[in-house]
Amino acid sequence: MLDPLEVHLLDFPNIVIKGSELQLPFQACLKIEKFGDLILKATEPQMVLFNIYDDWLKSISSYTAFSRLILILRALHVNNEKAKMLLKPDKTIITEPHHIWPSLTDDQWMKVEVALRDLILSDYAKKNNVNTSALTQSEIRDIILGAEITPPSQQRQQIAEIEKQAKEASQLTAVTTRTTNVHGDELIVTTTSPYEQAAFGSKTDWRVRAISATNLYLRVNHIYVNSEDIKVKEIRCIAMPPQWGTHQQVHLPSALPEHEFLNDLEPLGWMHTQPNELPQLSPQDLTNHARILENNKQWDGEKCIILTCSFTPGSCSLTAYKLTPTGYEWGRVNKDTGSNPHGYLPTHYEKVQMLLSDRFLGFYMVPDTGPWNYNFMGVKHTVSMKYGIKLGTPREYYNEDHRPTHYLEFSNLEEGDTAEGDRDDTFS
Repeated sequence: MLDPLEVHLLDFPNIVIKGSELQLPFQACLKIEKFGDLILKATEPQMVLFNIYDDWLKSISSYTAFSRLILILRALHVNNEKAKMLLKPDKTIITEPHHIWPSLTDDQWMKVEVALRDLILSDYAKKNNVNTSALTQSEIRDIILGAEITPPSQQRQQIAEIEKQAKEASQLTAVTTRTTNVHGDELIVTTTSPYEQAAFGSKTDWRVRAISATNLYLRVNHIYVNSEDIKVKEIRCIAMPPQWGTHQQVHLPSALPEHEFLNDLEPLGWMHTQPNELPQLSPQDLTNHARILENNKQWDGEKCIILTCSFTPGSCSLTAYKLTPTGYEWGRVNKDTGSNPHGYLPTHYEKVQMLLSDRFLGFYMVPDTGPWNYNFMGVKHTVSMKYGIKLGTPREYYNEDHRPTHYLEFSNLEEGDTAEGDRDDTFS
């Protein structure tokens, strides 16, 4: 819609066209019968100019005319048939040949505007399960203009959480702190807020896990396999996209890794590490796999597997699964992220045979900019993030590049422990 407008404004360089966050329903103009008939009867390209305000500006201001136009277009967008009935309440109302809208008096327009507003609000209330009387004037304005607003049910939930926090804050005990400033003055501060009193505690202590991870190579030191000549698909490359995970699931970008080194290879699936071995494929992994298969048609459900690597005491346990058609359909529509979702069955997956070898030929691909592990800086990771990959060896899970915050804390601790010597007064 902007292109023809920009052409017309070439002679007016002081006028700038800017986009709006409001979702104004100008596409509803195409539902007007006069425009539809004009398009259907056209035999050649032609430019047609209409005054969409008709002759409204003779009796009302431009602000009122714009508000009336948005009301009409929003109503046509919400319920086309009912809006047309409201615009022509009886047979005596006519539309002039050179006009777009029916010719109504100011009193008739006021009644129509109220009816159109009620139509828009009742549609919003029905979709969001709220009462129209609970909407404020600012919310009504935003709904008509098409601005994004939070439904009142979510607002009430947020208000309840804030009130709960305020109630908890009122029950805090006063803490008195005695300190000395650089001039030797003693300061006594009494606070009731929990500022700098709460210490962050992780459910999974990374220090213990980092120490145990250093012994990981001992677990896979001896691998015993039967030497059988079986035609299998060999894993030649492991690509490490930016990711962060918990004990239950892993969060990956929606975009798959792409590189020229991968062009001659076919995707075989993905691997998920977990702290202990499960008797079945977890529903979270099944749902993730089904979503990947649905969004990426180059992944073949019969060939692509989920490989779980469980860190059992003293060793590693590998298990491979593939989805059955019923499992794919269930995982594709599953919205429950809990550990026991409704409808999950053992028939949704099958175990796949694997062969391990002590002789292998392959390589790793890692992100070309930034780390692969976002577990300690999850706020920087998004599902829609773009990334490239390059040939390289992935850094270990607890590498300093993956947890810069920890090293900043270490440096702050070291700076706090150093004693500052008195400086000589050169003027004494």
